[in-house]
Amino acid sequence: MRSPSVRPVEDIATSSPAQAHFSPAEFARRRHAVQDAMAARGVDCLLITRLEDQYWLCGFDSGAASVFHVLFFTVDGQLLHLSRSADLSNIAYTSQCRNVLVFDDAHGSSKGEAIKDVLASLGMAGRVVGVETDSVGMSLALHHELQAALTGWCRTTDTSALVRDIRRVKSQEELAYLRRAGEILHQASASAIDVVKPGAFEGDIMAAFQQTVFSSDGEAFAGFPLGAGPRALLVRPVAGRGHVGESDQVLFEPGVAYRHYCATTMFSVLTGPSVDPRHLAMHAACVDALARVQEMIRPGNTFGDLYEVHRATFAEHGFEDAALKACGYSMGAVWETTWMEPPMIAAGVPLVLQEQMAVFTHMILLDRRTGLSMVLGETVEVTANGPAPITAVPRELIIR
Repeated sequence: MRSPSVRPVEDIATSSPAQAHFSPAEFARRRHAVQDAMAARGVDCLLITRLEDQYWLCGFDSGAASVFHVLFFTVDGQLLHLSRSADLSNIAYTSQCRNVLVFDDAHGSSKGEAIKDVLASLGMAGRVVGVETDSVGMSLALHHELQAALTGWCRTTDTSALVRDIRRVKSQEELAYLRRAGEILHQASASAIDVVKPGAFEGDIMAAFQQTVFSSDGEAFAGFPLGAGPRALLVRPVAGRGHVGESDQVLFEPGVAYRHYCATTMFSVLTGPSVDPRHLAMHAACVDALARVQEMIRPGNTFGDLYEVHRATFAEHGFEDAALKACGYSMGAVWETTWMEPPMIAAGVPLVLQEQMAVFTHMILLDRRTGLSMVLGETVEVTANGPAPITAVPRELIIR
């Protein structure tokens, strides 16, 4: 018997989504891949709370990454949404899954009990249920509530990486979106660079970038690192904007998404009339490090291998103390506030590169003793013949 906090949504069940960014064959391939992985691990049902995974599996698109929403997926291929009333229109418009239950937000309604009720309707008593614990949508409070409801009723296991690991290798349809994101990024970056000059307001630079993104049907991230002077050492955005000065440095780490598939770059822009010779040395080190790291982007090498080349190259140039302890990550469909897919490219990370992965590698030098910075980074596709560019930055120093 269904609890009073959950009720079916009949009108969605009898309609079709108005929007689909992927072919039926693509969605079917993805579901079968996840079913195979579930069967291999002995998992009977997944509780999917990460929006990226829901979008990838059934097309559901919503900006509410932190709001309660669960996609149930059984090993025999059943899909079911448990959502709130605010997301029903998004489900109707975008999701391939038309089996929808709505959760009552009334005070005292238990999300854990609602999830258990749905699992019972799917025959999951005594079975193995996979839970995405590493998810914005699975708060610690919700996890505690879920465990209280399910302990002794079924067995739970952490499946945070199950869908994400499959998503890491991109299909041709996904790569096409990444390449389009890269094209828009190139155009938007050119628009932003055109505005850079002594006296320019950082907000106007960002506005030029975002206008190009939106005009090109891309999705922009609300904030990305862009700063002049001492703010050029910040690789995390902060509130407020400054102005570009003479003989200044401007750090850019722009990202653009197309159909949620994000591509990014990193580059520095200097202004005249004079250029600090130390900037020239830092730029030469970044160019060399990026070239050597990209030579290693081939199937079979690991993220740890890439990082070691990054570390050794900067050490050779005398900049190891200014380099970061990570130099990139994989890319794909992401939701704000991040475009990173874990894990980071860092020392000892064993993740093995495979064909059709998308990888962003960044060469970042932040010298807080001198106040100087220099950055260079690109997104590439992993191929058997080496990296294929998705985004590109000039190797010549940009001086305005």
